[in-house]
Amino acid sequence: ILKIDREAISVTHRFFELGGNSLNIMNFYSKIHKTFNVKFPVGDLFVKDTIELQAELIKNAQEYHYAAIKPVEEREYYLLSSAQKRIYFLQQMEPQSRTYNMPRTMVLEGEVDEERLEETFMKIIKRQKSFRSSFEIQQGVSVQRIHDRVSFAIDYFKAEEKETQQILKRYNRPFDLDHPPLLRVVLIKTAPTRRVLIVEMHHIISDGTSLTLFVKEFLALYRGKELSPLRIQYKD
Repeated sequence: ILKIDREAISVTHRFFELGGNSLNIMNFYSKIHKTFNVKFPVGDLFVKDTIELQAELIKNAQEYHYAAIKPVEEREYYLLSSAQKRIYFLQQMEPQSRTYNMPRTMVLEGEVDEERLEETFMKIIKRQKSFRSSFEIQQGVSVQRIHDRVSFAIDYFKAEEKETQQILKRYNRPFDLDHPPLLRVVLIKTAPTRRVLIVEMHHIISDGTSLTLFVKEFLALYRGKELSPLRIQYKD
């Protein structure tokens, strides 16, 4: 999980001092659950953050057999998770709010194949149903709807470096949860071999873990690699 040689870790080393964070501790918790068939409050790992203390925690934990997530059968609408319901409700209360926008900005040096870049985003949208999802009310219940196809295009700009902040400020606008994709991309060319890439998505379809997966899959697809079909989707 931490990508550190086992020989360099002792049973008294602290997880967070070795570079651990709240994202990979969730992966760690999942592996413990799957390997040892036990369950305990995930917050305990923040307190007992050495192998020595975690071994004691696992030994005394409640037995709870691991069960893999099963794909939900295909349907027109899907119920939202508790977190999605909360985000949807708050966004509807303040439709102009940008609280749940998740922007990421990257500086790209060197040549960029803009056609391949756009094709890669299209492949991700086709692969990940969350990017083809909209959210609405049906019979008084908030639901997720997955579309077969959505319209997507990168917005391209040419600007001097000092003008990029103005573009970013103007472009950072609320998402309409009724209209997918809840993803927007801007590419600003500031020099012949320098571009600023802005990728923004809504938190109702993404979190820290899925964002990490998004980056990993995007880079693989951009480099021409083939990805295995997904067993489960974000809706599952």
